[in-house]
Amino acid sequence: VRIALRERDVSRVFEFTDRVRALDATSRSDPAPEVAELLARYRLQRRAEEQSGGDADAVATAETERELRDLIRTSGGPKGTAIEPAGLPVLERALDGASLVMFFESGDGTHVASLDVRGVSTRPVAATAQLEREAAKLRMRVVAALASPGEARRHFPAVRSMAARLDGLLFGGAQLSAHEVVLIPPAGIYGVPWLLLPSLAEQRVVINASPSGWHAARVRSRGRNSRAVYVAGPEPPHAVDEVKALAGHDEAAIALTGEAATSEAVLRSMDDSHRLHLATHGYARVDNPLFSNLQMSDGPLTLYEMQSVEPPSEVVLSACSVGRARTYRGGLAVGLPAALLAGGSRSVVAAEIPVPDESTREVMTVFYEHLRRGLTVPAALASTASLLLEEDPLSGLTAAAFSAYGA
Repeated sequence: VRIALRERDVSRVFEFTDRVRALDATSRSDPAPEVAELLARYRLQRRAEEQSGGDADAVATAETERELRDLIRTSGGPKGTAIEPAGLPVLERALDGASLVMFFESGDGTHVASLDVRGVSTRPVAATAQLEREAAKLRMRVVAALASPGEARRHFPAVRSMAARLDGLLFGGAQLSAHEVVLIPPAGIYGVPWLLLPSLAEQRVVINASPSGWHAARVRSRGRNSRAVYVAGPEPPHAVDEVKALAGHDEAAIALTGEAATSEAVLRSMDDSHRLHLATHGYARVDNPLFSNLQMSDGPLTLYEMQSVEPPSEVVLSACSVGRARTYRGGLAVGLPAALLAGGSRSVVAAEIPVPDESTREVMTVFYEHLRRGLTVPAALASTASLLLEEDPLSGLTAAAFSAYGA
């Protein structure tokens, strides 16, 4: 990439960067029997910890997790697999007027490669450390605003100012040529409410780890059937009401609540539905992404288990921070959205930062209203954020905290 940049060979810069980043987070893998047994034990231990308020044997749980981690390694757990690079001509046709914006690192700086109706171009953006600092400031201010709902309005002007500053660094005032943007973010940046950035406001923004990853998601089937499954975990308190309200608009929908919302039931539903909505608390494990999990009635449903089934075309994670991923050099992201996309999902909606329970419910209500009107997932999310940012800072910031991944 450095040589291509030095020689100003824009096409090679784009293709080389895409090739480096076009690595699936995981491939599907059926758990070995001994792994399944340990997972069952781990789930029971974690559930006991939660029910006891932390008084249960956390040391035993940690030991089970260590055993699981070692066993997964030795039993041939999920591995990365290269996505076949789509190539510039294929990407240009697939974009169909949309803009593709890919950020990448070279040396100490971050660059951007863009592909749209005007062709392919590249330019330096800023020092990587500066970008990461500005992104962290914005992320922390948004987190602070969402953590104290009564203070969201007071934080809002500062959030807008920080978003404009980061936008200036990333996009430099350049006008995007379309209302749909495929965004490949810088590897070291996470938790950015992208829909707050002026250049992306009211845009249909979809995030992926690579251009070829976006193309792979785009050409997938939109689902084996039209059935939707809505799941309410044990927390937050409004989860059951949220699920019943959303499922009430679809006679064919299945709602899993209370003790019926088990890990096994969710895995079965993932293998035979078009859309899966999960209203529950989740935990992104950056230290060990395979143990990122969603809370079900019988304990945590781990990322590792989700990789054993083919996920639905659309997955909505109405939960805190579950969009957070661990990003490795080159841009490979490992986390819930990346794993679901690698498994076969077309679109995933998730938040990378903590979001308030009550305003999340409002966001989901508006988001699904837009989906029922026929909007795509990225368009529905963009319209939701645009509408709520005009009405109420708390609801608007909550909506902007969610991102659409895939295509």
